[in-house]
Amino acid sequence: MVMSQAVIREIDDSRRSQCAIMFTDILGFTSLMHQDEQRTIQKMESHRNQLEILHEKYGGEIIQYYGDGSLSVFNHAIDAIHCAMAIQQNVVRLNLPLKIGIHKGDIVRKGSAVYGDGINVASRIESIGVAHSILFSEAIWEDIRHEGLETQSLGSLHFKNVDKPIKVRALVMDGLTVPDKNALEGKLENRQGRQYRAILMGTVLVFLLAIAGMWRYNMYLNSLLDDDITTMGVMPFRFEGVKSLDASFQSGLLENLVTYLSSFHGMQVLSSHSTEGYANSTEKPTEIGEELSVSHLLYGTLRQGPDDSIRINMELVDVRNGRNIWAKSYNRKPEDLFSDPVDISSDLADFLEARENPYRLEGATESTRMSPTTFRLIAEAREEAERHTAESFALSNDLLNLAIAKDSSLALGYALLSQNYSQMHAYGFLETQEAQDLAEQNGGIALYMDRNMAEGYASNALMQYTFYEAEPQEILDLLQEAVLLRPSYDYAYHLMGQVHYDLGEFEMAKNYFQLALKLNPDNFSNLRMMAKTTLALGDRRLANKLFGKLAGKYPELTDTKLALVDYYFSKRDFDRVEKVMEDIMDPLRKEQIRLRLAVEQDDLTLAGELAKRITTEYPNRDPGLPLLLYYDKAGNTQKSWEILDRALANKATWLKELKNVDLRIKEADPDRFSELLEDVGLVHEPA
Repeated sequence: MVMSQAVIREIDDSRRSQCAIMFTDILGFTSLMHQDEQRTIQKMESHRNQLEILHEKYGGEIIQYYGDGSLSVFNHAIDAIHCAMAIQQNVVRLNLPLKIGIHKGDIVRKGSAVYGDGINVASRIESIGVAHSILFSEAIWEDIRHEGLETQSLGSLHFKNVDKPIKVRALVMDGLTVPDKNALEGKLENRQGRQYRAILMGTVLVFLLAIAGMWRYNMYLNSLLDDDITTMGVMPFRFEGVKSLDASFQSGLLENLVTYLSSFHGMQVLSSHSTEGYANSTEKPTEIGEELSVSHLLYGTLRQGPDDSIRINMELVDVRNGRNIWAKSYNRKPEDLFSDPVDISSDLADFLEARENPYRLEGATESTRMSPTTFRLIAEAREEAERHTAESFALSNDLLNLAIAKDSSLALGYALLSQNYSQMHAYGFLETQEAQDLAEQNGGIALYMDRNMAEGYASNALMQYTFYEAEPQEILDLLQEAVLLRPSYDYAYHLMGQVHYDLGEFEMAKNYFQLALKLNPDNFSNLRMMAKTTLALGDRRLANKLFGKLAGKYPELTDTKLALVDYYFSKRDFDRVEKVMEDIMDPLRKEQIRLRLAVEQDDLTLAGELAKRITTEYPNRDPGLPLLLYYDKAGNTQKSWEILDRALANKATWLKELKNVDLRIKEADPDRFSELLEDVGLVHEPA
């Protein structure tokens, strides 16, 4: 995660330091395993032993192993370089195609976790390497340039989610390879975006169809049908001569404006993540507009004004003809940039003849607007929660509580806390009752504080969905309120799609996931659910493409690996299931996958042994769907219902999958199974 300096200073119990950060990665590891699994495992064990020895020799510390790679830190740049050289010499003996990336930057320690901009940059430098290469940033070069080492410049490179171009060099010596700087691949800024043009084209139609198929709010529907809807992308702001605003402040300012614009009716506004890859783009507005499938692009430039003020120049371009059709300037003090973007969004909405939101409750209490520091905390908390680990949720909650401590009327902070507690239960990180109490309490506070905030309705919908507290239609009604308040709120559409997916209503689910992807194209959850839905609809070609993108963009997430496991199970490609499984760190997850493999391959003897081991070694953890699949296939009805009853008592999230799973007990006791589906919220009776 990339943390701003302001947030780093706010976390009192963190340790902050500057160091040399090294990433290593073995190219084509999966292929090596396929060729000779046993030999490759032996090589990896030898490689990791050498890594430990060499890091101790050169004063480095290995922070984390991930699959076939590692993350480590050094106090001095030259020690990192010497260690990298020794590592490459060692892997030549093992015939492992290793690449190394090094950068110097700040890190923050929070317990056993490590964060910082430097980690992000080092990872991206490593990503563009080739076998037997050592690449490093200009910051490292400044420290080692007088050491007599030969290097070659690869130029200034624009990496994804890195604000400024980074100068990268390659170490030149016998045994090392220098990448061709004209053929670099990796986590470079992606300016294409064309693979989703088919999804993005015609999104307004999808939007109308989804609403028409579900809602009976005729006034809203008619207003949409009557209007020529403006689809808009807000481009990353340009900062000229403004030194007082850091990168997180800049991104926060953009996100704040997008949030206000997206509440108007008659406009669809893409999330700020949709345009962040165009920060340094030289493409024409017409080209960008075509790639994003929008009708308008909003550009902003911030310049230093008189008396420490900031001058904001805004320009709106109609990408259909490339013309600037609206422009206006504003003067603000830096501390006021976050507090009042309303006039900018209102002026633009008036020009486009977009309407004020008719569904906002008059006289309802609204939360105060955030200060820049509070916004930073919220942004970092959201990013941390998206990693979906116990540690990242804990840090996200710490950041949200810190934001609330600074501003007790921060309704958004309570809404996001509620979402976190619901998800922590879904991932098995928090006991049912504690999670539900905290999610319900914080979600209630959020709506009490601000009845006009879309996140408040979405967090309560998620709570009711997770803990089986409402019928599907009631949950969809809450999400409808969120969308009425903010028509461009992709998370609400995502949750709508999730509800319909669990109900087996895949066509409707696809419409909502398409819309969520339109508004936030690279979001992990949107990609994963769109991939699963297309697979359920039998479109394997598109599913393969989406799962491939998921693996390419988020290879390190456990959720990605689990999604790929499900995908390979659907293809009955058990060899790939096993290969992906070996890269999953959670031992229970591995045992569950092994059990599922045994069941799918009709090896009930092995499955029985694995089932016994799971229940013995993990008595306090939810055994999950694979154990049910085993007992169901073995014909043990009593055990099957014991698992289902226990899962229902614990409100296990995997029960949401039951409607789409073939089970023998459905026919054995259909009335009891129907009651179970109703208890879980898998029976849809539209209002």
